[in-house]
Amino acid sequence: MAGKVLEGLFGSEVACAEVDLYRDPLGELTAEEAAAIPRAHPDRLLEYRAGRHCARVALARLGVHSVSIPRNEDRSPVWPEGFIGSITHSRTRERGWCAACVTRSSHARGIGVDGELDQPLERKLWPRILLDTEQAWLATRPEPERGDLAKVVFSAKEAIYKCQYLVTRTFLEFADVHVALSLEDGSFEAELRRSAPPLDAGFSFHGRYAKRDGIIATAVLLR
Repeated sequence: MAGKVLEGLFGSEVACAEVDLYRDPLGELTAEEAAAIPRAHPDRLLEYRAGRHCARVALARLGVHSVSIPRNEDRSPVWPEGFIGSITHSRTRERGWCAACVTRSSHARGIGVDGELDQPLERKLWPRILLDTEQAWLATRPEPERGDLAKVVFSAKEAIYKCQYLVTRTFLEFADVHVALSLEDGSFEAELRRSAPPLDAGFSFHGRYAKRDGIIATAVLLR
């Protein structure tokens, strides 16, 4: 199994599992899961299979065994009744990583996890992903750090989008969330800049991030 990239990002009420896409053994898809992506490209099929594998391992740690995790029409996972979760994957031809985190819906309304390869965010992408205030903060950091920190902000937004979607079923844009990193303790605060009912503009999320084993991981739990 892959290393413990997500260790410490959630509390004990959340179960996580992660794999190396190219090296770790993966369980087979159920017939219901396979039927959801009948013509998938082999690379997409690998990501999908790894995500369902991790989701089943995480669910088993919470006492749920031998379940299918198909997907909705919007491609989001269908979790067993009483549970919510989040799946992430990132890869190149040389490196691939996948993880799933699951908790009981009695513990949280939303959960989001994102993993990105630990590489700087290309400067040409900053205007599309980062707000002016976020770019201004990056400008206060030493030049060698800026691209790496920009990638953390990007990942945090991805985790927040997944977390809030479980509650709002609203697709957000990058400009709809402002992220502020705390470099001292590996946490971040994020604020909605638009309403996504039942969450109002100004609603705040608290999350954590880590950089381990070549992966940037971000995690958000909405209680």
